[in-house]
Amino acid sequence: MDYRLELNAKAILEKKFAKNVKGYDASEVDEFLDCVIRDYQKFALYHRDMEAHAQALEEKLASICSGNEENEKNRQKTLERLKELELENASLHNKLDGIKPGDNPTVENLEYIQRINALEDYLYRIGVDPRTIKAK
Repeated sequence: MDYRLELNAKAILEKKFAKNVKGYDASEVDEFLDCVIRDYQKFALYHRDMEAHAQALEEKLASICSGNEENEKNRQKTLERLKELELENASLHNKLDGIKPGDNPTVENLEYIQRINALEDYLYRIGVDPRTIKAK
């Protein structure tokens, strides 16, 4: 849409109308007022379009801001999961630390470790720390 106005404040202020016997020339005044009306219509359209544009920008900004909050939540969840995985890795590292290259671990030994790990996980879930259990 072309929003270029035909008039400005100075042009309106300095407008001079030709005088005739009855006063000002009516057709000249009407032509000028038509020009003013066109400018007002263009300005009304411009104002409406800019309000719509501002609303769209505000909605986009709100969307981005809520997205940032969502990203922060996802980031926190990811960091928590990373800590859990680091603890699990350290635990598995400690369990496997005793295996030396010459020990030739078998699939059976790895299955035992997996079973022990599953049992420890179960004990943690029911609130028992397996490190505090003493053998009889």
